[in-house]
Amino acid sequence: MISKDGRFLRGSHENEFLQTQPLRIPSQKSCAVIGNSGILLNSGCGETINQYDFVFRSNLAATKGYETDVGDKLNITSINRHGLEELVDEITLNRPADQSVWKDSFLDRLKSLNKSVLWYTLNDPTEEVMEMLGIVEKTCEQNGLDIVITYSQNTTSDFVKR
Repeated sequence: MISKDGRFLRGSHENEFLQTQPLRIPSQKSCAVIGNSGILLNSGCGETINQYDFVFRSNLAATKGYETDVGDKLNITSINRHGLEELVDEITLNRPADQSVWKDSFLDRLKSLNKSVLWYTLNDPTEEVMEMLGIVEKTCEQNGLDIVITYSQNTTSDFVKR
């Protein structure tokens, strides 16, 4: 489900999308923010990460094959323009990501997001970006995936400042 008015909005996993209320994440006792730089490789931190109440991952980071190091729990993940373009290329061209670089495809990663939120991180998405998000949304529906797709009018740094 995609917000049509450009706000960072709340959706539910029952196919209801409330376009009038901002996304509110209930207070959590613990939160892990996991990047995709590779610093966790061979760390064995996966079990610890999975114990957090809420896990935020960035840039549709791969977890398949790395569960021992990065865990597999996920509540929200961000995707940037480049990642969105790669995902849409894979979907529309029916071409998997370069397997010499990635252990899994972007579509496999999308499937791993079931029951979570995919957040496009750049503000004021263009018509082209909205079209790409629509392709991702349609793919989710076709694959029976329950993923809330959202974006915000604010930049990531605006959220950090609060």
